[in-house]
Amino acid sequence: MRMYRATKLDPRRGNAITQIVASLSRRAELAAVPATAIAIEAAQPNLDADLVAQLAPRGVVLGVLDLSTEEIEDTNDVAARIRAALRHIAPEALTVSPDCGMKFLSRPVARAKLEAMVAGAAIVRRELTG
Repeated sequence: MRMYRATKLDPRRGNAITQIVASLSRRAELAAVPATAIAIEAAQPNLDADLVAQLAPRGVVLGVLDLSTEEIEDTNDVAARIRAALRHIAPEALTVSPDCGMKFLSRPVARAKLEAMVAGAAIVRRELTG
């Protein structure tokens, strides 16, 4: 599996990823990327979930944790980000992940954020499987 990752050009510019992906989609370059999955950082720049629809039919690795802050996400907020993406992509094509930057957080904060991500994903999984 080849993955192309749209990453921030400058950590001070939260909208950089939006510009990269929007720019690619406007020029139809994204449709030509030879990848089975595309990873996007979506939490920090607060990307609209409809961006996921532009990436289909590929798999999407969706960043659901904002790592620019040490604030721990609420599990319901993580679940809401996942649900929003699932309005545009099949569950089997979606993988959740943190945004880039986990190595800059303290170990306790990083662990708590990952626990929130896992718990949020579990909420959505239960909703999907009953």
